[in-house]
Amino acid sequence: NRAALIFQTDPVDTPPVAAADKSSVPVWATGGRIQLSIEDYVDCVLIARPNGVQAPTDNDTLILPNSISRKRCWNSVMRTARYLETVRECRCKNSDLSKIPLLVSIAGGNDLEIRKQAIKQTDFSQASGVVIDGISTLPNDETAGDFPNTDRDTSYLFSTLIPGICTELPPALPRFITGIWQPKHIALAARAGVDLFDGSLPYRLTRSAVGWIYPGWSSSENKHSSSHDFHSRYLVFPLGGSDDPSDGKYETPIQPECKCFTCTHHSRGYVSHMHIAKEMLGPMLLMIHNSHQCYRFFRDLRHCLASGQIDQFVEFSSLWEFPAKLLSVDRTFESKTANNNPLDDVLPVVY
Repeated sequence: NRAALIFQTDPVDTPPVAAADKSSVPVWATGGRIQLSIEDYVDCVLIARPNGVQAPTDNDTLILPNSISRKRCWNSVMRTARYLETVRECRCKNSDLSKIPLLVSIAGGNDLEIRKQAIKQTDFSQASGVVIDGISTLPNDETAGDFPNTDRDTSYLFSTLIPGICTELPPALPRFITGIWQPKHIALAARAGVDLFDGSLPYRLTRSAVGWIYPGWSSSENKHSSSHDFHSRYLVFPLGGSDDPSDGKYETPIQPECKCFTCTHHSRGYVSHMHIAKEMLGPMLLMIHNSHQCYRFFRDLRHCLASGQIDQFVEFSSLWEFPAKLLSVDRTFESKTANNNPLDDVLPVVY
């Protein structure tokens, strides 16, 4: 009973080059780039029949340097407006297409004034939601030098840009944002007014063989918002260290007291063995666990928003800033852009 939505860009694999033009948008598939005209994009939507679809957008600003000119930001707005007009014409001609909810895209790069102008000139009469696209965030300080195209100021994004955009949007429309996946960034964006996220974090972690250790928010005792007295933030598989079978770390679940299927049926040692043997069951079990933790995280986020504890939850969620360099390692051999480096060359095993 979950909705299937179509978005233009895979939130996990950043496009390697900018390729949007006046009449088409790039869609990056396993075999490389597919340049789709807006009419072709619409045909794909009609074949898939999703529960909702993002209107095409020039979101190449997410991979361009932060110093790009205002002219380039404005060009992204004009192209996105032309795409939307073409989609509207297609919806008028096709009743089946008009029944599929449309999520209107807002372009403009990291320039708040241009984003505001884009919102003012956008017709939201046929919109079922809004997608804030073309925004990307910095990796942490340790790995920023390894990712030269991610020179974004996150304090500006979450204190000025995103709140400024959300203030101008129609209040009745849900706001979806792409490219935001670090737990703290999700909490900051939610505080700024964002409603929906791409949910790519469990897959990002699983692809890099990382198991999320998330104890959960305890507002009644307030123990996590102050002391943070737990040790591991996440595990990296396969586990290293002692081969002594009496070593207790192999016999416990990924996270003690976790109620997911993986933790109630299998040990860390078993999941580790599945990764060593390159069995598909390894990533499957890890995905189950990480998805369970992600659901718990969003449940806690909703609770803290409703109870006025969002500031404390932002501080709490800052404990999990997953290093971008760690998550660039592909342990499932599926990603188009993630590196295939030996994990030992990246970071130690337990954090």
